[in-house]
Amino acid sequence: DLFAGSDDIRRSQAHNAIGEIHRRGGDFQAALNHLQKGLKIAEGLGDKRAALSITANIGHVCVDLKQPARAERLFTKALQDATAIGDKQNQAECLQALGDLLLEQHQEGLGFSYLTQALALAEELGSRVVAHRAHRSLAAACKRAGEPRSALEHFERFHQLDREIFTEAAERRRQGLSAQLEMRQAERTAEVFRLKNVELAKTFQQLKDLHRSLQQADTQKARLVNSLNRKNKQLEAMAREDSLTGLLNRRSLDLELAKEFSKARRFKQQLEVAVADIDFFRRINELYGHQAGDEVLKVVAGLIDKHLRKIHTAAR
Repeated sequence: DLFAGSDDIRRSQAHNAIGEIHRRGGDFQAALNHLQKGLKIAEGLGDKRAALSITANIGHVCVDLKQPARAERLFTKALQDATAIGDKQNQAECLQALGDLLLEQHQEGLGFSYLTQALALAEELGSRVVAHRAHRSLAAACKRAGEPRSALEHFERFHQLDREIFTEAAERRRQGLSAQLEMRQAERTAEVFRLKNVELAKTFQQLKDLHRSLQQADTQKARLVNSLNRKNKQLEAMAREDSLTGLLNRRSLDLELAKEFSKARRFKQQLEVAVADIDFFRRINELYGHQAGDEVLKVVAGLIDKHLRKIHTAAR
């Protein structure tokens, strides 16, 4: 054991930390090995908080390994243990993990419920990280459920938290520079210990290499954040349109009408609004089904859009 001679609490913490670093680096088997060792030590100590946290981390590895059933069992156990000891932070994180997992398994109802509970707990605790993830997942879930207004509300809150978390991350990077100076002092101290304990020096080198891997993972995360921001802008544009016809939706129409009404009143011009309905549309749905009705809506919308001038606006 690399940590022989250390006290059991620190050994458990070290295995958990190294397991998480391996998971972020994509070495899931190494992650499992360290996390399972850490869990065994924590359970032996009767440290319920540490044990449930490591159990949840193993669940995340199972998600990465495409083992959803095992992941669900682990997240559920961690949630039950966190609830039993009143650990609301871990409750929120486990609820969020379960919600994401169940949405991926197309269990939208239960997944949405877990995410809503996670968000409520996160807001109660002031946990922006959990709230950030919950808003992102709820925005995607509402979009799939055909609830664009709710999706946009969750997305806007997610985007706000994203900026706040990014600012905090920048501050942590600044603090990391100070930590590097301290690390140099630690390296000099480690050299003294190396003369006394060669095995300890090897462990230090391994941790330093893992620290470098984590820095590389942070760089990749920054690229992913930039990519996510671009996709978020695309989602915001999609929220303006009716998903079936491609015309503006009701919310966008309200904004356009308010703008055009203000312009017409300011310049003393007429504002013309035409409202159209499709004759016998209900009969089409009843005789040929809703799919045929959808096609009728698309065709009519296409004809309207085709003959519009650039200064005109059409909406459904």
